[in-house]
Amino acid sequence: MGREQRVLTTYLIGTLQGRIWWPAVICHQGFTLNLTKEGERYSDGRPDFRRLVVGKVCMDSGDFQSADLTDDSVILVKLERRVGNTFIKKERYFPITMFPSIADMVVERSWGEDCE
Repeated sequence: MGREQRVLTTYLIGTLQGRIWWPAVICHQGFTLNLTKEGERYSDGRPDFRRLVVGKVCMDSGDFQSADLTDDSVILVKLERRVGNTFIKKERYFPITMFPSIADMVVERSWGEDCE
């Protein structure tokens, strides 16, 4: 029997929503963020979940005056295992609304005429 190898990767998949500078309408921007990879960039150790999410919202809001995550955003956790010559892959999705530490950054998605 071979040695077991495991790789756990976490992603934030969702939409930023906010008012842009011009024209002053509400817009959306979809994104996928590899939280595992982003967490490795911090020299002061692994950041907490809120710090990673705030970094994403602040860095990628671009033309937005302010941006929040929409409530249809999700956390994807992937586990990949290898035992000998056998590969096992599992995925699990968690709604962003189940994380109270970032509840103040989550808004209901608007579907108005001025949204893309």
